[in-house]
Amino acid sequence: PNTGTVLSEGIIMVDIVMSVYNGEKYISEMIDSITKQTYKDWRLIVRNNASQDNTKSIIEGYVERYPKRVVFINDTHHITSIPLSFDDAIKYSSAEYIMFADADDVWFPDKIEVTLKKMKQVEAQFGDKTPILIHTDLTVTDAKLQIIAESMWRYQKLEKENVSLNRLIIHNVPSGNTFMFNKVLKDLATPMPKETIMHDHWFALVAAAFGKIDYLE
Repeated sequence: PNTGTVLSEGIIMVDIVMSVYNGEKYISEMIDSITKQTYKDWRLIVRNNASQDNTKSIIEGYVERYPKRVVFINDTHHITSIPLSFDDAIKYSSAEYIMFADADDVWFPDKIEVTLKKMKQVEAQFGDKTPILIHTDLTVTDAKLQIIAESMWRYQKLEKENVSLNRLIIHNVPSGNTFMFNKVLKDLATPMPKETIMHDHWFALVAAAFGKIDYLE
């Protein structure tokens, strides 16, 4: 059941897709960071994966405050597979560009704006019919947002440029909570196979096989 309101004014450029399970501790901070984005043409599609805490009531509060921004899929059926829960949520997306979001993150205010700018640059180079995935670095923090590492890439010694299909089959590099991808890639990568281990790994593999992956520092 969808208890949110799909935007009817204009065309949404960016859909943000989130799956959450028992996320009451952090989800408010996360959604607040989305509402403070410098880029405003977004919609949040959030699937409650049968949470047992106060996640449902928290999201309902945001639906009341942002009825044209938040689409709430309150599912009482718990999907044990994280990627398949995201897969269930992403089918509500109709935007040209999609981002994955984790309920326990916080986004920098210009995250959507700078990532979309990079997406447009890559599309201009390879064409808007090409499946494209943009990923970024991220800052690693503790639960109180105290910085552990300024760069996830350096912290985990990830080679951000090394995203060939052969490489990604062995070891995933792009982090899903930094993704932006176009609708062309979404249509190609979904529905995800039931054997999918993680949604970001699957999308990276499909992009590497059939399209382009680029990154933003």
